[in-house]
Amino acid sequence: MDIKVVFSIYKELIDDNLSLIYQGDFSDDVTAKILHLSENNIDNYESLSKLKRKVSFIMVECFQNIVRHKEKIEAKKNDSVAGLFLTRNIGDDYFITSANIIEKHAVEDLKEKLKNINALSKDDLKELYLKRLENNEFTEKGGAGLGLIEMARKSGNKLEFDFEPLDDEYTYFYLRIKISRAITSSLGQPVNAGEKVTLHLARGFRHEMIGNNILMIYKGDFSQNAILPVLKMIEENLAANGGEEGLQKKIFWVLVEMLQNISKHGIELEVTDGIFMLGRDQDNRYYISTGNLMHKNDVLKFQKHLDKINQLDNNALSALYKQTLRDGQISEDGGAGIGIIDIARESGSKLDYDFIDFDQDAVFFSLNTTI
Repeated sequence: MDIKVVFSIYKELIDDNLSLIYQGDFSDDVTAKILHLSENNIDNYESLSKLKRKVSFIMVECFQNIVRHKEKIEAKKNDSVAGLFLTRNIGDDYFITSANIIEKHAVEDLKEKLKNINALSKDDLKELYLKRLENNEFTEKGGAGLGLIEMARKSGNKLEFDFEPLDDEYTYFYLRIKISRAITSSLGQPVNAGEKVTLHLARGFRHEMIGNNILMIYKGDFSQNAILPVLKMIEENLAANGGEEGLQKKIFWVLVEMLQNISKHGIELEVTDGIFMLGRDQDNRYYISTGNLMHKNDVLKFQKHLDKINQLDNNALSALYKQTLRDGQISEDGGAGIGIIDIARESGSKLDYDFIDFDQDAVFFSLNTTI
């Protein structure tokens, strides 16, 4: 992957307090980790506290929707089918988007049912929901199902949807739900914060992830409490995908070191903000990419250390690692610290990096390694 993609995606998500774009295993454990991540983000902003239950409910419904369709299509295709989940928090708005494959013949029926849901008032939605419960009309029979009706009720907004043909038999179904804190302008009209989060952009992210074989993108707070659910989710996803246990441990170790690098060297404002990406290259090796803002004054020393590490072979890296441990601190010449040395040792690859001017005082630092 071209390392400049890291900055390109960061710019798209720059206004987000939290972004998570994920394709992969959609188990109950992964669902729980994403819920934990979002709830932790909400807890950081008092203004969002009233959204917590709504956000959690709609996330669970979206996951169930992905899993239900995924299992149905996989059983028919005898092949793995990738769904997509995207959650973004911008200001006082949450945007939750899911994408999954459905059979092409079901598109018109689903489209009509979604239009009908969007045409109903809050009271009408409640009446339809109760009617479905009384008549025992659950998802498989009702098509649109109780879940979609409840998402419309809970969010208080229309369900946005789109369809993208995949082949002669299947279509990608995109669903986006906006959850807003009740804010009005002086004219009594809702404040519209976040029109940039469109379904068109969600489609763009899916294509970018497929094109670069990205499994996950996370942008947000890199404090220990915030990042722990992400680490757990990745650990379980690696285990679910099988493969050599030693390789899984190596990937996880390098990942932890790279994320800690953001928390140590990123510019700290209200939170230490950065971006992380996990994917696979053309040779089916995992790559880990991170990006964060850094003070310009730190660049030369940091770059010198990175170049020094890239010139060393494994034996020399091990010697430098042991020397750094003995010294107990990094020398002026060392700059970045033992974590960067360990990333190079464990990955067995050269560190690809880039510095891009961001503003008068900061640069955007991207780091990539392959395992």
